[in-house]
Amino acid sequence: MSEKVLIEVDSAHSRTSMVKTESMEELWRNPEQMLPVGWQLAKLSKVTEKIADRDHTTPKYVDSSDGVPIVSPTNLDANMRLDLTKLKYISREAHAKNCKKTDLRPGDIIFSRIGAGLGKSYLLESDFYDFSILHSLCQIRPACAIDPTYLLWFLRSDYMQWRLKFGIQSIGVPDLGLKEIGELPVFYPGLPEQRKIAEILTSVDTVIERTQAQIDKLKAVKTGLMQELLSPTPDNYRTGDGTTAFKDSQLGAIPEDWEVLELKDACSLIKDGTHLPPKRVPKGVPLLSVRNMKDGMFTLLDDDTYVSEDFYEKMHAKWKPEAGDLLLAVVGATVGKVCQVPEGFPTFTLQRSVAVIRGHETRLDADFLRFYSESADFKSRLWDRVNQTAQPGIYLSEIGKILSPIPPIHEQKIIARAIRSIDGRINAMQRKNNGHKATKKALMQDLLTGKVRVMVDSNN
Repeated sequence: MSEKVLIEVDSAHSRTSMVKTESMEELWRNPEQMLPVGWQLAKLSKVTEKIADRDHTTPKYVDSSDGVPIVSPTNLDANMRLDLTKLKYISREAHAKNCKKTDLRPGDIIFSRIGAGLGKSYLLESDFYDFSILHSLCQIRPACAIDPTYLLWFLRSDYMQWRLKFGIQSIGVPDLGLKEIGELPVFYPGLPEQRKIAEILTSVDTVIERTQAQIDKLKAVKTGLMQELLSPTPDNYRTGDGTTAFKDSQLGAIPEDWEVLELKDACSLIKDGTHLPPKRVPKGVPLLSVRNMKDGMFTLLDDDTYVSEDFYEKMHAKWKPEAGDLLLAVVGATVGKVCQVPEGFPTFTLQRSVAVIRGHETRLDADFLRFYSESADFKSRLWDRVNQTAQPGIYLSEIGKILSPIPPIHEQKIIARAIRSIDGRINAMQRKNNGHKATKKALMQDLLTGKVRVMVDSNN
């Protein structure tokens, strides 16, 4: 981390680690029983000066040059950052009217109270510029007993997100009124400890942001490199002897020693998982799916289900997934998502939502296939063949018909090696950042409940 964080476990008030979700929820239902000495429990309305929203009419939008931005929950991204790239605007008169009810200023929190993004929150800092908020957001102004940054982290905590879901009983779009928001419980220590907790969590969050920025830069470099190596043009392609000979093909100009093949002619295997729901067993062979494909990695999950060894042997009497195989999502909103079976991965089988593709040993290198399947050109050709119904999907036969530009096998290996070098850096940084995120989650759970106490400078 960017700074040394000192944490002191208060043994007098420490509790047994909450391993099972059920035991956590039991404590959460009675939070007063888990708070340490010196912490307080209060309704949100008792520790805030104001909880307000604008009138609930649909605003009339105007051109950006004539108006003031109006922020909605869609402007709060998955990481609860304020995304101002897609804004709508209202007249200055409408904004002035809104300000009579929601007079936003630094230190206020905007909180999403309606829809799928319910519970998202953002703290307005000193550099924020003037805007209105849609009625699906509300304004929360902390009172002097609560540090604004501490309250922000508490609103984002697992406890509060659970409490929001637990407390909402609605049909259709989730909706939390201002009165219900005011009834939400908040637990907190004295101000010095609040500020220290907020400082620690903000420090970890800053590290996560900076690491993610580095990952994003590397991904941009990888995308450019893939475009140059996998879809070469006469302007950027160089053969070993420095020539740039190209020829025409069904896919346009390609290097002279490349060929265009249907994927089935370059592959030895195109299969998918079981089409029938198999009987689950307590212990056996993991039955995996698209949800095991995360951040370009294939991984086991704690809640994976299992099938019997007998089912596995029947399912895979003629073929078995191997290390290096390409896994391709072929059903649902994630069609086109890919990853590769890693070396040393345990025996597993798949649901029908995932296809397994294996290149001919002498025609299609496994790593080249993986990187090619990540390219924009492959995605475009794949989606051209997707069956666009309520649930998108693509048949294995259609995957086999995808036209692909294939270099000689030795060049495939050179290309794959070049991309793999930067991919390795991305994966290493992603694992590092996943560790930071796990640390942040654990710290939020421990610090925002008083399970772990922090050392506070006596001068504070």
